[in-house]
Amino acid sequence: MGRRGGAVIVLALLLQGCDVPDALPSASDTASGCVSEQVRDTPSPKEPPVALLVGPGLRHQALTGAFSWQGGGGAVDSEQPPLTERTIPSRSIAPNVPLRIMLDGEYFVAWSVTAYLAEDFFSDEQNVPEDDWGGATADTDLAFRTACLAPVRTGEWIMAARLTFADGRGEGRYYWRVRVQEPALPSSGD
Repeated sequence: MGRRGGAVIVLALLLQGCDVPDALPSASDTASGCVSEQVRDTPSPKEPPVALLVGPGLRHQALTGAFSWQGGGGAVDSEQPPLTERTIPSRSIAPNVPLRIMLDGEYFVAWSVTAYLAEDFFSDEQNVPEDDWGGATADTDLAFRTACLAPVRTGEWIMAARLTFADGRGEGRYYWRVRVQEPALPSSGD
């Protein structure tokens, strides 16, 4: 692969929000990463899938927000639950850690993640600044198992993900709260 082809792959990974490796991935590497793949038939549960924020040592379940779900039990719609400091689950993570969003047993065909500083999100301000953390839409007949996010910078963030489920099963919104901070150093015992 020429230098130009490698640059195109790196640019594509950055646009998808994926961590860019030191060496360019091979075809087998990208097949197991954050790229779209052929949708496999999966049983359709009655409730929408659980979303997880996953990273090194992290499996953080989201608060499920408003959703529309065409599952095995028919159509189910839900309104947005209250989004408060108490209702959105919170975890602390180290900075510059690559994160992924996964659905429990389901594929999705489109995703986007918007982040807000927690102090702004919970304020009474009308125009809260937001930060686009990525998104993608799969090609026809393909879907995602995982959405890759670029490493997150220091701060306390509310992450709002919007996922469109595969096979026309609807869409859902999911929320996490993450505190991104340097880990505490062990005391020297002086």
